[in-house]
Amino acid sequence: GKLYIAVPNIIFGAYKHSLDSRGPEMERRNNESIDKVREIYRRYPEHGLLLEGHALNIYRGVDEKKEAAEEEILVPLTRRRAQTVRDALVERGMDTQKIEIEYFGGTQPIAPVRDLEERWKNRRVEFIMKMNEEEREEE
Repeated sequence: GKLYIAVPNIIFGAYKHSLDSRGPEMERRNNESIDKVREIYRRYPEHGLLLEGHALNIYRGVDEKKEAAEEEILVPLTRRRAQTVRDALVERGMDTQKIEIEYFGGTQPIAPVRDLEERWKNRRVEFIMKMNEEEREEE
């Protein structure tokens, strides 16, 4: 039921929330994604945007107590990640009133947390387009 915007997610380094936290190449890619989203909203200014912040909880499914303790750190981190992306969009001229954020800690991985080669993908912010009221009523 979500309208994901087809641009690469914003990816972060471990326990970081800056766009350059995973090195210069990822910073370039992150900024390209933000620029693409900004361009989409120039064409569709009537829509809202939801930014979802996520993280990697290395204890997920392994140790319930450690997983819960890690979430205490990850939930505020994912809020800061979403805010970082919102701030970058606002700097590029997007209306802050059109942007909402949600944050999920490490509860919604997209890559297996045990896969050392792929788990970095869980440290992300995703872009979701929110339809305007008229379009929702038509559904």
